[in-house]
Amino acid sequence: MWGYPAREHYTHQPDLIAPIQQSCIDYAERIANSSSPVESPGVSVAQWDLVRGKAVDKELVESYLELLRPRTPGVTITTIINESDLGNALTQLNHSERTILPIQKRGEWAFAIAYPDASIQWYDSNPDSMIPALAQSSLYVSTNWFGPQHERNEDSGLFVLLGIRLLARTLPHLPQDKALSVIKTFRPRMLAELLCGRLDPSEADFQTAISSQLEPESAANSGHQPESSFFDDANWAMDASRDHSNIPSAEPNLDPSQTRTDPHEPVPRHGVVPSGAPPGALMGGQPQPKPSPKMLQPRPMDERREILRLLSRAAAFSRISRLSDKSDITLLCSYSNRQVISSEFHRRYTSVLFHNASTQLGNSANITRATNGKLNETTVRKTQSRCLVWKKLCEVGLDLNLYEFVLLCVIPEQSPNRDPPLEVASDIYCRLLNYPRDPLLYYVTKASDLCKAIVENTLHPRSLMIELYPHREGEEMTDADYDMFTSTDPHVKRGIPREKRQSYG
Repeated sequence: MWGYPAREHYTHQPDLIAPIQQSCIDYAERIANSSSPVESPGVSVAQWDLVRGKAVDKELVESYLELLRPRTPGVTITTIINESDLGNALTQLNHSERTILPIQKRGEWAFAIAYPDASIQWYDSNPDSMIPALAQSSLYVSTNWFGPQHERNEDSGLFVLLGIRLLARTLPHLPQDKALSVIKTFRPRMLAELLCGRLDPSEADFQTAISSQLEPESAANSGHQPESSFFDDANWAMDASRDHSNIPSAEPNLDPSQTRTDPHEPVPRHGVVPSGAPPGALMGGQPQPKPSPKMLQPRPMDERREILRLLSRAAAFSRISRLSDKSDITLLCSYSNRQVISSEFHRRYTSVLFHNASTQLGNSANITRATNGKLNETTVRKTQSRCLVWKKLCEVGLDLNLYEFVLLCVIPEQSPNRDPPLEVASDIYCRLLNYPRDPLLYYVTKASDLCKAIVENTLHPRSLMIELYPHREGEEMTDADYDMFTSTDPHVKRGIPREKRQSYG
């Protein structure tokens, strides 16, 4: 059964990618120091540029994807797609399987993963890139970029290939420091793997490939390829004897202003939030005009607004209703299954309560007895499975020393599938654990007290700022505003914005 990665998987993380042979590095360095590719028989101009630190071209990326495809059973990796064609490409996908789409965009690279529930996750190592708006409104884009970011634009394609290589095998992204270390040797790795025609070639494979380059005519007439020495991915990932020195500290730093060199720069747009939607698309109510088939310039989404939107409705619902783990299991099942309550946060909360209660029931006889025959085992198990993602998010929160239910408000309310795939819990866990300066950690920590008061029905009798948020949703949002809206104090005053505090000593 799926489970989010254990903490020790990151605090004592083995290499998720095999170490490269020193001979491969030496060979790549020799090629890079040659005055032209002519001096290196069997090495193409694109491969020569690769080891010299230049951007990878389309042909080279596609050649490497050809090596990855046989190693990713159950996952389809499409051919390279231009960013302008992404919307049309998504309409032609088989949504019964997970599909990875490598995307070329204005000289750089990104990739998207389409899931069977029609959700789309976008990955881009350039933190300044915009997420494309899609022509198909039924397809949901999650920015969800928790992966490492490149320092050189020329490395964009390498980060994409590394990310596809890991995520296609359901492995997590590497932490930032580890990824930067791996990227330093990824160019000679690519050269060696392309020359050998396989991933992770052995020393013997590599020496054979080099020898064949020295005899181009013989190599051209020979179809011989040594048997692959590629080892089992899972065994490698679990080899805990590898080096663990490059893992970043998980010590939290809750001030998001420290993540930006420019205090006026907007919060980075990474996390599990929808992007590319036209203004107001997440507000409900009035239908939005259908986007043009052209790629539209999206409005950057703000995770603070998604959290506040959910909590404002949850606060209003909490004033008039009482739900707890003492609630009848039949009622919990109804609330978790249908849109019969106005608070999406409470629907997710009841999903967790139902999962906990139904797990304790056990067999069919106990289910019938506990529900007075209103629920059968098939219904309970089906609902239990659907609720699992919310249960996992709560476990993630506890494991990261957060309030148990606060992560229920980080998933945007608007989604084709109200219960996202389980990978979402894993994504959030990886993101918050590997990137302790991520602003999302600050946001959920600040929202914890309010979330707890909503869950425990202990909101102050007087109106809180969160209840006024729906009337001010269209206004500009600062961290000081967010602090005010998430306060449980009815007398709270708006604090001085972080970017201005230094001016007041």
